[in-house]
Amino acid sequence: MVNNKYHGKILLQGFDKEEIERIKKIINKYDKRLGRVDYRELRITLQRHKKGTEGKSYLNEIKGLLKLNKELIHAEITSHEFYPAITKVMEKLAKEAKHSCFEKKVRRKEK
Repeated sequence: MVNNKYHGKILLQGFDKEEIERIKKIINKYDKRLGRVDYRELRITLQRHKKGTEGKSYLNEIKGLLKLNKELIHAEITSHEFYPAITKVMEKLAKEAKHSCFEKKVRRKEK
């Protein structure tokens, strides 16, 4: 498992090198969406939990943290399916960031 700084503001923790190479496409897709939002750091963390006595099945706990200028946005998914879980975490972070920025623009217009 590797703590890997990827693409400047993106930190990936708990992933193998092979997994990092495969999830770069997912991360890049959402990084483009988040590019419209001024964020300082995106952290994606993987924790695997063995399920069952044989230890052949894993439960993937994926946590995402997006640091904006004055706000932190969290997303968390626990699933057996690895890549769809990463996609869901990134989708949640992107939606919350977009919502947060939209609210700030509306508040500015009201003042």
